[in-house]
Amino acid sequence: MTRSETIKPTKNKVIKEFQRSGFSHYAEKPNGVLCFKSDFAFYFVFFVDTASQLKEQWQDLHVTLMDHYRAYEGPEDREWNYYAVYVVLEKSLANQDILDVRRAIEADTKFSRKFVLTTDEIDVLPPGMLSEEDLNAKDDKISDPFEHWEKILGRELIELICEGPKKTIEDRIRKVIDGEK
Repeated sequence: MTRSETIKPTKNKVIKEFQRSGFSHYAEKPNGVLCFKSDFAFYFVFFVDTASQLKEQWQDLHVTLMDHYRAYEGPEDREWNYYAVYVVLEKSLANQDILDVRRAIEADTKFSRKFVLTTDEIDVLPPGMLSEEDLNAKDDKISDPFEHWEKILGRELIELICEGPKKTIEDRIRKVIDGEK
């Protein structure tokens, strides 16, 4: 069985998960990279066989995304929303070497936000997206912010915070905490 036959089910599952999340699958690069887009983001999904292969190749693979980023001429709000997802065909990222590779790659934020997943984690695609709960939370309105914060901080402290110049807020809060008037 060839490598492309082996990863075909994984690729199909990735495509399904992205489409389920509202992304369109708009390209597959010659090196097997899947590309997805929505009104707000681009995702590039790379496939590697092992974590050691990922450690050696991730920067070279990422050039595909960087080339697209540099050539981008669309709406500005999408220009900054580039994501790289590296899918390791190994089942688990449990050993320390693999966790170190994940940590190093995901800490690199040049040109894109990066995620390292295994085949048993691709049900969470696309990573980094706002959940339905997050999206619905913006509809939660606070009718009176003063009353909201008064319940949390107490009347005395919220009045001290709201009175006077902003530069003295810290001093006013300390006075309340220390019991001074």
